[in-house]
Amino acid sequence: MGPTPHDALFKAIFGRRSRAMALLRSVLPPEVAALVDFESARLVPGSFVDERLRDRHTDLLFQVKLAGRDTLVYVLLEHQSECDPLMPLRVLRYMVRIWDDWLAKNERATRLPAILPLVVSHAADGWKAPVCMSGLYDLSAEELRTFGPWLPEFRLALDDLPLVDDERLRTRPMDAAGRLALLLLKHARTAPDLALRFVSWADMVRELTRTARGRAALRILLRYALRVGKVGDRHEFARTLAAVTGPEAAEAAMSTGDELIEQGRQQGLQQGLQQGLQQGLQQMQEMLLRLLGSRFGDIPPGVVSRLRAAGSEQLRTWTERVLTANSLAQVFGD
Repeated sequence: MGPTPHDALFKAIFGRRSRAMALLRSVLPPEVAALVDFESARLVPGSFVDERLRDRHTDLLFQVKLAGRDTLVYVLLEHQSECDPLMPLRVLRYMVRIWDDWLAKNERATRLPAILPLVVSHAADGWKAPVCMSGLYDLSAEELRTFGPWLPEFRLALDDLPLVDDERLRTRPMDAAGRLALLLLKHARTAPDLALRFVSWADMVRELTRTARGRAALRILLRYALRVGKVGDRHEFARTLAAVTGPEAAEAAMSTGDELIEQGRQQGLQQGLQQGLQQGLQQMQEMLLRLLGSRFGDIPPGVVSRLRAAGSEQLRTWTERVLTANSLAQVFGD
């Protein structure tokens, strides 16, 4: 299971320190943001996600200092395209892994760095799941007040994109790539004609075409739009972009579309090859079973299982032996 287009876009755009910190600054309460030295942020390599999600690797971890102090705070950014009803527990597992990693590198430490978890969600109907650990416990309100002192508790910072007004996203204090990424995450799956959205975002697209780094970010955004959204014919989409933003955006749309078509063709060829190889292997297995049955009668289930698990080279060897063998033992070399 590779990363989803949503995860890939989020990591590609917000893996940059400046964009991630701009996102964080726009979401945190002012009194919290005032404590963070955003200029000190650095990306921590690696991932702390569950092993079963390792190939998605959706988390981003940044290390920042508190304003005026050398105290470290970790900022964990996690992207969600769907509501996870156990999200606080999942994030708690990540936090424990971060602390374990910290203690392994700081064996004499007796205090832990704070961790600030931010979930960026574009679940279609908004975030409906708990945002704090106390929301997961199977306790009444009165029971929770009683048991509360003995239970872990923390709250997720949540950027619930479907509930944020477009104009607020357009005016967030970050570069055009970050603002367009958030707008695309919000609208790409649901907009009936994403090309019309790009017309309304023309000023941000033009901003990206002015620099090489911006044009590279635009290609990432267009790749996501073409894969996920409804943009109609890509030639017409490119002409629309050219009319409202200039030829650079249209060229990026066409070349990105060509790239996706070629990727799809190569994936189709690869899938066809794999299917052909699998069908050929099954045919070899069936042929060998028929030969064995005609020579030796009923085939024991253990032999059938062994045959089904074999590769093509082993099947060829056994098929050649059938012609001269006097027993199953001789065919299988036992």
